Amino acid sequence: MWKYLLLEKNLSSETEVLIVGSGPAGLMSAYEAASKGHDVTVIERLDHPGGMSASFELNGMRVDYGSHRLHPATSKPLLEILKKILGEDLQTRNRNGRIRVEGKWVTFPLSLTNLVRSLPPKSVFALFKDSLTSPFAHPTEETFAEHIKAGLGPKVFNLIYEPYAKKLWGMPADELHSDLAQKRVSASSHIEILKKLIYSTINNGQKFFYPRNGYGQICERLAEEAQSKGAKFLFETEIEKIDLTDENRVITTTSNQKFESQRIWSTAPFGALAKMISPSPEPEIIKSLEQLRYRAMVLVYLICDDEKLTEFDAHYFPGMDTPISRISEPKNYREGPDPKGFTIICCEVPCWKEDQIWLANNEELGELMVESLAKQGLPKINLLGVETRRLPKVYPVYDLDYKEKFKNLIDWSASQKRMTVFGRQGLFAPDNLHHALSMGYTAAKALKSDGSFDHDSWQSSLEEFQTHVVED
Repeated sequence: MWKYLLLEKNLSSETEVLIVGSGPAGLMSAYEAASKGHDVTVIERLDHPGGMSASFELNGMRVDYGSHRLHPATSKPLLEILKKILGEDLQTRNRNGRIRVEGKWVTFPLSLTNLVRSLPPKSVFALFKDSLTSPFAHPTEETFAEHIKAGLGPKVFNLIYEPYAKKLWGMPADELHSDLAQKRVSASSHIEILKKLIYSTINNGQKFFYPRNGYGQICERLAEEAQSKGAKFLFETEIEKIDLTDENRVITTTSNQKFESQRIWSTAPFGALAKMISPSPEPEIIKSLEQLRYRAMVLVYLICDDEKLTEFDAHYFPGMDTPISRISEPKNYREGPDPKGFTIICCEVPCWKEDQIWLANNEELGELMVESLAKQGLPKINLLGVETRRLPKVYPVYDLDYKEKFKNLIDWSASQKRMTVFGRQGLFAPDNLHHALSMGYTAAKALKSDGSFDHDSWQSSLEEFQTHVVED
């Protein structure tokens, strides 16, 4: 496990850059800025780094907050940093997942031969027919539903994306903005799908990177390396106020400390950040914040009396016949020091905060998961125990009028010359880890040696971030 130094309590401190949050974006910005010689302080309300990208120990096994992997699309500079700090612990793995479609298991990521072999002939014919007609289709509305139908065809929409949207975001696909489809669906046409199918078939699957000691090892090593380069960390600390009144400095107050910094970088959710800011944002900004919604998730960890439940790393369930959207088996993601004699299955269950799933106890959730997985054709689970974790803000909901609300927030944050907002939570973005790392890396690159910040460069980067597409 990693170690960190706590800043001395009850001590007023000066720092060049104060970073709010130690998720991937905050950690990469701290690492890069400290590497360039800047004085950096990171404040985190939890007792560990990583946020939803962290790992923790359960029954002696390292597990993650759901299914995570480092995608090969990670940029070369970022990948070089991670390979350097993780060394041989960063393993190259073959993806080995399945998706449940029409009561059948289909290899995921998809392969051409398996797709044709697994689905009923009628469905294969419908998919082929759509592939001929959809290139000539155009969306009639800016909705998730119309974007998918026009790009991939009605059959793919009905089989996968219509129930997928309802399950993940709790809303019908025609009430979600098309931007969500553009960000969440990496293949937006049959030509792109065909390219992926051919590539996957020729290369016998797709690769990914994963650390030997769990996904959280990425953030743990980033924190260690940032600290070794001079960055200071303060954990288990709540920020009470961020005073932006002075044009030349920022005053950040916690329960027992006060920090004076030249600038502040926040990866906190907009809603939490606005409550800390002084002077308070305009009423219009507050209204936009109140209207932004996130879909929550309960992670149900099933401790099973089996060495391994299956050979697969992940199973995907787009259909509404189960509340589970995905399960993962940590042992199958790595060659690591995992204990013998049992395995752990992590069930991801999207929900609304305070709904029936959110409020259910461990025993109720365990019974529901075991029963549901059995109906999906998974091997019988001999349950040893159940643990849960609740994540209140997982999937940002892009409803039909989200753009106006989001623009208000972006314009407001951009007007704060000594504050920069980024990260998955900060920018209300459904991004991969490598996207979050890229935001932090780019923020540090915009910080000049004299402490000034290249706002023009950062504005261009913000526009680029809007084009991020989540990789499968």
